[in-house]
Amino acid sequence: DLRSGSVREGNRHAARSAIIVAVCYSRLVTWILEQPSSSLLPHHPAFVHLQQKAVDLGMRFLKVETYQGPFGADTLKPTMLLSSDLCIQAMRRPHPGHAGAAPSTTCIKGVNAQGRKTFTGSATLKATQTYTKEFGEAVATMFSDRLELQKAMPNYIANDVPVSDPWEDADLDDA
Repeated sequence: DLRSGSVREGNRHAARSAIIVAVCYSRLVTWILEQPSSSLLPHHPAFVHLQQKAVDLGMRFLKVETYQGPFGADTLKPTMLLSSDLCIQAMRRPHPGHAGAAPSTTCIKGVNAQGRKTFTGSATLKATQTYTKEFGEAVATMFSDRLELQKAMPNYIANDVPVSDPWEDADLDDA
């Protein structure tokens, strides 16, 4: 409902995030976004457009489903990671299963006066927005591994640039 201020604000954040991601693509900078798995961000028109453009240009727009529980979080918290780089695959964790898991206390289920099911966040919901040390370490390791891989790859572009001015014939000195 676009009449809702929170929906308009969410759309504004999504559009601004899309602009940042577009700049990252234009500069060939790796980007990663984290969202709850229920997020509609990948369906926002700006992100749909970005994804299509990335694919058309032979670039990546990847989505990895993971869970915060395996990273030491108190709740399962299904999480979606979006990225332009395959390194994001290192963050994938399988569903840990429900054996021995305590029921979630982050959501209060009920029924409203019209008989519809309702879900309301409890006081513990806010704490699920905090990343665990294990998640932070996994992100740092992922980027460290990515940088090591990047260092090991030859820099073909830099090696192919001629020593003389490649723009000499553009005659820019007089401009």
